Amino acid sequence: MSAEKNLRIVQDMYAAFGRGDVAFVIDHIDDACDGFGVVSETATGAPWNLPTNVKGKAGAARYFESLVSIEHLAFEPRDFAATADQVYATLRLVLRDKKTGTTIEQPEVVHHFTFKNGKVARLRILEDTAGTRAAYAKA
Repeated sequence: MSAEKNLRIVQDMYAAFGRGDVAFVIDHIDDACDGFGVVSETATGAPWNLPTNVKGKAGAARYFESLVSIEHLAFEPRDFAATADQVYATLRLVLRDKKTGTTIEQPEVVHHFTFKNGKVARLRILEDTAGTRAAYAKA
């Protein structure tokens, strides 16, 4: 698929997530997805920073299940770039953990999508995991 089509799929996935349609998002993930989640060398305490690299649709579903206890006070996709099978997006996020009350602002999170045959074959999320760890240490 073209870079433009892959970019459109990502934008549609963000719109679906924003309206709570996680099923739409998961439908666009390849069954053999090679990884889906935040890149973190160490545990942060945040439920969405899963301890291992999750794989496949089941792993992506696990990632979204981890977000059930999180309230998105801001979910703002901002900048996009696409080339061939790669799509990059920056987002501003403000998250509040419903269980601990911890609020975290992430002014620039990077999502890096890799596509294969029109489906997400890999998603790596780059965020300030040190800041996340520090916020959860205070909780």
